[in-house]
Amino acid sequence: MEVSAGHRGKGYGRAIMLAAEDELRQRGAERLGLNVFGTNRTAIALCDSLGFAVTSQQMSKPLTGSDG
Repeated sequence: MEVSAGHRGKGYGRAIMLAAEDELRQRGAERLGLNVFGTNRTAIALCDSLGFAVTSQQMSKPLTGSDG
């Protein structure tokens, strides 16, 4: 999901997530999983505040330039 830049910070992402959780519960789902880019601190904070926990992690490193 994505909230357009001009509408961020207004609670729409939280509302969407809570509505999705309710809908999934009504359909009998027992778990909701998400993929969030590690650089998306706003999404990570939202997920944390909604009770999500990290269950896996992927990492990468550029192999060009002077990083390695």
